[in-house]
Amino acid sequence: SSLGPELVSSDVWYVDNLTGEGEQMDFLFDMHVGRLPVGNQTELTNVISKILAYESFRDTDQWRNRGLTMADDQFSSRISFSEDYRYRSDESVFVRAGRLTRDIVRESAFADFAADSFYLYCYLDTIPCLERCIPINEAPDCHDLICPVNDWGCGTSAINTAPIDEIMTINRVSDEIHLPERLWNRMSQGYLFVMFNSHANWGLATHERVWWDSRAVGRNDSEQLQNVGKPFIFFGFGCHMAEFSSAIEASFRRGDCLAEKMMFVDQGRGAVAAIASTAYEWLSANAWFQEAVTRSWFLDPPLDDEGHASFFLGDLIDGGKLELQRIATQRNQPDYGIAQSGTYVLLGDPTMPVDFAPPRVSRVEVNGEPWTTGTPLVAAESDSALIEVWLRDETWVQSVVVLEGGTEIDPSRYQVVQDPEHPEDSRFAILRYRAPIDVPLADYQVEVRGQDRNGRNRTVAFPVTLSSVFEIRRPEGWIALRSGDFISVGDSVRVTMDSPVPREATDFGLFLEDTELSGNPEPMDVDGRVWRLRGEIPFVKSSGTAALNARVVRRDGTGTARREVAVQGSAGSGEVDLTDVYNFPNPFTDETRFFYFLNGLGRSAHVQVYTLRGQRIFEADGTARAGENAITWDGRDLDGDPVANGVYFYKLEVDAGDGRKLSRIERLARVR
Repeated sequence: SSLGPELVSSDVWYVDNLTGEGEQMDFLFDMHVGRLPVGNQTELTNVISKILAYESFRDTDQWRNRGLTMADDQFSSRISFSEDYRYRSDESVFVRAGRLTRDIVRESAFADFAADSFYLYCYLDTIPCLERCIPINEAPDCHDLICPVNDWGCGTSAINTAPIDEIMTINRVSDEIHLPERLWNRMSQGYLFVMFNSHANWGLATHERVWWDSRAVGRNDSEQLQNVGKPFIFFGFGCHMAEFSSAIEASFRRGDCLAEKMMFVDQGRGAVAAIASTAYEWLSANAWFQEAVTRSWFLDPPLDDEGHASFFLGDLIDGGKLELQRIATQRNQPDYGIAQSGTYVLLGDPTMPVDFAPPRVSRVEVNGEPWTTGTPLVAAESDSALIEVWLRDETWVQSVVVLEGGTEIDPSRYQVVQDPEHPEDSRFAILRYRAPIDVPLADYQVEVRGQDRNGRNRTVAFPVTLSSVFEIRRPEGWIALRSGDFISVGDSVRVTMDSPVPREATDFGLFLEDTELSGNPEPMDVDGRVWRLRGEIPFVKSSGTAALNARVVRRDGTGTARREVAVQGSAGSGEVDLTDVYNFPNPFTDETRFFYFLNGLGRSAHVQVYTLRGQRIFEADGTARAGENAITWDGRDLDGDPVANGVYFYKLEVDAGDGRKLSRIERLARVR
């Protein structure tokens, strides 16, 4: 380091040059190595239980498909923590590393991975009282000063390069800005990984002490994490964050390093593994390692013996170290790559599987056209639909199956092929299936289900439906006819049917129970899939319900599909009765509705509203159809003025059509 030689711990040293023949100590692994740095039974239990739970993957684990990068700012007292605390132009490397991680993720085939960030300068550089900016105004109280903001809305465009009081900054960051709590809260959301790129030592990250695990000062930030059941993999790109081997850990002032403390917290919180350094590190080399790890995970993962992406922690970390040495050599600093391969250690299980998300769907086409989720399948050539689904997964699209009506079909009926845009890469696959389509006796789904090597599933469901819309003619026009509605002899009804395959007029029929109505099928599209059937009600039941049903013969002649609504008879089955009269809301503020129910078809309805003295202030006509009816009142009188707060009466009257007048008087109130 810049401070002279340093004695450091290196687990990797023990697995390098194992054969002793023709090798050099280059810190390129001969085998993976990880350490569980536990010191007692409680720590062991917490770590092991966390690892075991972590390996239980669920399709709904969305937290695994996001990562958080924390980047230090450009204010520090340097690596020694002893120089002036001030702006350092060469320390933009922290944020650059975070942005490069974000860019690599976005440019990868897995851009759905959420690359979240927590950059200190975005929170601190525009706070006037921290003295980091040159204000654009003058004020005796620092809280009244205004810092100019960068064009991108984060940080200031007028940096103060003079020395600043570091203790003042630390106190304000903790007591006024509460930045440590903000970081705890972000990390507590749960992430696949959390990356710190900052100045650090064994218990501290950033000169502003945004993260601090120290018994001596009473800060135990790891204990504040609340990511229960969603532990992250911690990356510490800084000095000494994984210094697990110090003999003074037992002292009161020291204790475990911050990477260990993240792993030792209970209830499945904190970190499940940590990758960080036991030594001093160069800032640029830290940034290179962060870049290398991100590339290894998102662009060029290590492969297993069968050529599949090997998403096990040891493979991914050591793959990152190989990439680091390549980057360091390319940038004329090969020693950086070799050194960091030795000083960065894995605290955790190198055989632990890692996974972002279930297989993703990149593209879906039906009959050669883009498909929108939920759109029913229709036949392209009168009897089938070509389904194509592009799948991708960061590990391996291990299997793809097709189900019809919930049952897996014979794999010989569909193809799973390599995506030509990613040849010889098992992370990408295309499913092709020509699904036979006919009029369904009952609606069902064709499902394409992809599974990764960790058993996580992604399903695309294609509905196969026979859509039917029943309507009845009323004075106000055609309205929906629903099960339970009343009908009368002579009522006009119609049904619009949307079939997934073309049919002929002779294939359709409209029935009341088993009595066929005229039907009169009328094509509603040029493809012969959408038809409208019409008829008049010839009879009604005196009690109970009757099935008004539309039928269509299947293309293969194996049966007839049927869709129906259960209707009740009204006219001819008894007198019309008025029930369930009420208004809602009551009391009301701006508007209320008068509801009433008729068990049959009446002639007309009318409502009148009166004051307590009997003055009529509102009246309106309403429908008198069988079933529920409603009349709306906007709270205004006959002159259009809002009525006053108070209690009113209303009278609802229905002309039953047989000479009878049905009426009810109720009370309502207005409150504003």
